[in-house]
Amino acid sequence: MKKIFKIFTLFVLLLFTAVLFAFSVSAKSAYSVECKNAEYADAIYLYSYDAQSVIYSKNEKKIVSPASTVKIMTGLLVCERLSDRLDERVTITDEMLAGHEGISMGLKVGSSYFIKDLLYGAICGGYNDAAQCLAIICSGSVDDFVREMNLRASRLEMRATIYKNPTGLDHGGAQTTVSDVAILSKVAVKNELYMKISSTKSYSYKNAEGLDATLYNRNALISHFTANQYINKYANGLNAGSTDNGGYVVSTLAKANGMDYLCIVMGAENEGGQIYSYKIANELIDNAVSKFGSIKIISKNEKVSTLPVECALATDTEIKISCITEEDVYGFVPKNVDLNKQLEYRVYFHDTVLTAPISKGDILGGMNVYLDGRLVGSTRIISNTTVAENSFLIFMKNMKEFLLSRYFLTFVVIVIPALAIFLYFDFRRQRRTKVGYVKYKRIY
Repeated sequence: MKKIFKIFTLFVLLLFTAVLFAFSVSAKSAYSVECKNAEYADAIYLYSYDAQSVIYSKNEKKIVSPASTVKIMTGLLVCERLSDRLDERVTITDEMLAGHEGISMGLKVGSSYFIKDLLYGAICGGYNDAAQCLAIICSGSVDDFVREMNLRASRLEMRATIYKNPTGLDHGGAQTTVSDVAILSKVAVKNELYMKISSTKSYSYKNAEGLDATLYNRNALISHFTANQYINKYANGLNAGSTDNGGYVVSTLAKANGMDYLCIVMGAENEGGQIYSYKIANELIDNAVSKFGSIKIISKNEKVSTLPVECALATDTEIKISCITEEDVYGFVPKNVDLNKQLEYRVYFHDTVLTAPISKGDILGGMNVYLDGRLVGSTRIISNTTVAENSFLIFMKNMKEFLLSRYFLTFVVIVIPALAIFLYFDFRRQRRTKVGYVKYKRIY
């Protein structure tokens, strides 16, 4: 008996495991891409603006060192604060350069630069001395600027992020997550000045000696300055770099065939001459571009149904009109999607029976299209016909509706009985009054 029980228990466990496996396979979303090199990074994030969702992620909430992504916040705040002072010259002071480390633009005390030169140096070139100078120009001191950075992060609900400096250099206690960097990046891409500077391949300016100089974008997805094998034609701006604790990081906006993606890689390795922050970003972007497309999922003037029309000026006792789609609709879907089998079309109408008059183009309802339960497109349903009204039928219909309305029924149920009661008692009162005043003649 025990043996039978063990066999039965094993059978149930195997069946349960099979069901879970089948569910996990079937639950795989059509909105996902593969990443073969994911093991070479601590955290990864790929967001589709068209699908309005994450289509690949790894360790979204894992605490990591922010590294150079700090300069996204630095650059954003400076662009917001100093956008109207770009052509203003500032003189570099001892305080502006005190204690700065890492890659340098070569700024020297006493030399002067346009604020836009420093902006390009910090955002495009990734130079730490330029970032520190801008922090002091904005807030008066590095500490005050860092407080503003953390305040902005808090307001953006970047709950895991702590900034310690405006450069991204390794510092005890500095931390973030790839999902927090995504929040910040989504704000930064809306700032035209930031995106213009971070997307620039090179920038020419006058150096401390007054000589012509050129700086280059440190993002290898955009320029060859740091590495020459990772250029991605779809990449636009944001930021890239590396530190010992943070590894290699990159955040970029990819624009391809009318579709936008935000790709972020944190804590990537440099192994065998391969910088995996760029390698992974290229893999994800290329996979997304090859898999997804903007495909026509609804055609204009497509007949979806007919609806009956009441009170029409027609010889027929019943008339029906065609309901058609208002426009062509393109949806962000996998290129190999089966429009008939995988897409779900849901049509709704404001009324199931229409009343004349109806004009061609009148809005009757709408159509929504879903893939895996996700809305991928919609359009309105309109009338394809004009139908004139029959005035007599309209009057009779309105009269019927009035007689059956709650207002009239309320009148019938409450007012009429109340009026009847009032008339009854008024009649009795008048009768008593007449009886009380009858004149008579005394007979002697």
